[in-house]
Amino acid sequence: MPSTIIMSFSTYKGKPIKDLRAALQRACQKVGIPYGRFVKDGFVFHDLSHTFNTYIRKAGAPESVIMRITGHSTREMFDRYNTVDVEDARQAIDQFREYLQKPVAESPGNPLMKTRQD
Repeated sequence: MPSTIIMSFSTYKGKPIKDLRAALQRACQKVGIPYGRFVKDGFVFHDLSHTFNTYIRKAGAPESVIMRITGHSTREMFDRYNTVDVEDARQAIDQFREYLQKPVAESPGNPLMKTRQD
């Protein structure tokens, strides 16, 4: 795997974007999103790092691979850019419910145990 990952960006028409920050600023202005580091609630390109980190994790990429792509060398940095949201919490609870519904092997101490919730 190369040590540097190069990404290119283009418009929806396929035309290369030469100045990403200017393109992002124009896009934000078009839809009424405040833009700029010194603007209250202003959006900046760096905000996309958090979005990318979170969505690639949700897509199922292993954390070690995400860390390699993003250049995060520590788990602490990975966690700083990863966002756990309501959707993540719901999914975790659903997985836990499914886990509780699965039969478990009978315990020698409790031969009547049939499922985890019994």
